[in-house]
Amino acid sequence: MRVLIPDGESGHAIAVAQSLLLNEEVELYIMAQKKNPPSKFLKGCKAFKWIETTDEKSYLESILKFAFVHKVNIILPIDEASGKVFSQYKDYVEKFIPIIPLPELETFHLVTNKRLLAEFCIKNEIPVPMSWKLSEFNKELQVNDVQLFPTIIKPECGNGGKNIQLIKSKEEYLEIDFESLNKDFGDYFVQEFIEGYDIDMSVLCMNGQIKAYTIQKALLGRKSKFAAAAGIEFLENNELKKVVEKLMLQLCYSGIAHLDLRFDKKTNEYKLIEINSRFWGSLLGSTKAGVNFPYLCCKVRFNEEFEIPKYSKNRYFDIFSLLKRPYFFRDYNVKIKETNANFLFNGFLANAVNVFNRG
Repeated sequence: MRVLIPDGESGHAIAVAQSLLLNEEVELYIMAQKKNPPSKFLKGCKAFKWIETTDEKSYLESILKFAFVHKVNIILPIDEASGKVFSQYKDYVEKFIPIIPLPELETFHLVTNKRLLAEFCIKNEIPVPMSWKLSEFNKELQVNDVQLFPTIIKPECGNGGKNIQLIKSKEEYLEIDFESLNKDFGDYFVQEFIEGYDIDMSVLCMNGQIKAYTIQKALLGRKSKFAAAAGIEFLENNELKKVVEKLMLQLCYSGIAHLDLRFDKKTNEYKLIEINSRFWGSLLGSTKAGVNFPYLCCKVRFNEEFEIPKYSKNRYFDIFSLLKRPYFFRDYNVKIKETNANFLFNGFLANAVNVFNRG
């Protein structure tokens, strides 16, 4: 099976590629809008091509031409931006080459907008934190300024915890100059801060039905309180799973997704925070646990039948985060096999380029 990754510049490209290459039947081809992305240097990459244009029509023509030359069987976009392009032009592209399952474009726009997603969930009785537009929150503040804090302000879009702030008091909120905030990821809104803990679910769906999943709870955080965890443990949680099953069915969702949820200690329920319609930072953890999401995306697209994979209830740590704080090796009794060290070694050159590029 010849798989083409069209967005090899993605920060998740190495993890996706290495997961795919665990299967001997896979031949990997990579394109990117950067000349020398780290993924280009993976030894399993059969061919690489730089995409010289950002015009959507030329972008797709360049990808299709490369795919024809190398007799590619399927296209596997990684990030949301490329996923949206292929979702929009799915009917055209699939006249020539299949694409892995993707959400409909309207669904893409809904789930990647945190405020619209919260409104959808409220309408469909999915537990979410209370949310307000800035104008609504300011009116609420005049009436009920005691129970509203701590609270969170965040942009409607974006990922990685960027531009999210925890506001502890009314005074702190009133000092914010919203006009000066970075608007690259949309307008800001306010969301209730949930006292509890983070827990996530990664899924592969087809028409709202879950075909594969893992559930993981944060063990080790990063410097940013709102960034993805550096250490996780895999577990089962039927209550959380039911929430996600209901939501995916209502969205009639197709494709992969990583759902961030938080357990609310006050209401004793799991509340959805956001959905990332792309591959995620702990993907190699899911792969090590026994669920190879990139490979399963291809199998689902080709209508290959398989049972929902079972996964190991193990732990997974990002070794770079541990090396920055080596005492965590001792505090968490981390074993090398619980990290991504084997993937870093196998893709040494690509990962070395990645580290160099990050400075």
